[in-house]
Amino acid sequence: MLRTTLTFLILMLVALLLPGCALISGQPSDLVGDGDDEPYDDDDTPPADDDDDDDDDAADDDDAVAGGGLITGLDLVGVSINQGVEVRLLDNRTDWINNRNADIVPNRPGLLRVYVEPQADWDSRVVVATVEFEDGTTRSVKEAVGNGASSETSLSSTLNIELSANDLAVDQGISVRLEELGDASYPGESTFSQWPPSGYEDLDLRSSGVVDLRIIPIRYQADGSNRMPDTSSSALGIIEDQMMKLYPASEIRVTVEATMNWPSSVQPNGAGWSELLQEL
Repeated sequence: MLRTTLTFLILMLVALLLPGCALISGQPSDLVGDGDDEPYDDDDTPPADDDDDDDDDAADDDDAVAGGGLITGLDLVGVSINQGVEVRLLDNRTDWINNRNADIVPNRPGLLRVYVEPQADWDSRVVVATVEFEDGTTRSVKEAVGNGASSETSLSSTLNIELSANDLAVDQGISVRLEELGDASYPGESTFSQWPPSGYEDLDLRSSGVVDLRIIPIRYQADGSNRMPDTSSSALGIIEDQMMKLYPASEIRVTVEATMNWPSSVQPNGAGWSELLQEL
């Protein structure tokens, strides 16, 4: 497996404001995508619905039940799965994305986004979006859909289905469809209410390996403070979470190396940086 070297130079000791810590090396395996504009990250999961399902809320996600067949008047124009970065599977109703910007990683949770666009005679109402796996497993969500089209930058504009690690444990095909909540009839066509039009589209899951991240704490001695970075489990957890946002990795592995003493001054204007980096 191709392995590349990833260098981190996040030295939080500088500006004489924060203790120091150098993240100097990691080795992601076949990772693609920088994650800078991801609309969804693993830890952005919406809060769990803690109602008891005895209410009459028409858009309550956890009891979505379709009853009227495929939706009319609303087109399914795009599908993506988010695991730190967004991986598009479908664009513009019929453009199947074969050259993906990143792999979909097995055994990692994700968010499936369904992009929609109303037809001219669309009547705003609650829609049920369902993803069906080739093994027969289904996951659904129901949301009220207005008159606007979905956009990548607005998470609330898409129908979003949370996928667990178990849902993505086995490489298999999926089918996504939009359905009516009830049995009432509405105007419009249902030509683009399901993707693919028949059968399933392969997910092509691919393990991306482990990102190994070594942290070298720096004891800053120049001002006599001897201050150190926070390397507690909670601090490392924050770093791990941030890395998972940036990379579609199977796992982030963070280790703390021996402390490095640094007696020389490092200034906010850059003075002293080169010497410190050379020592590292």
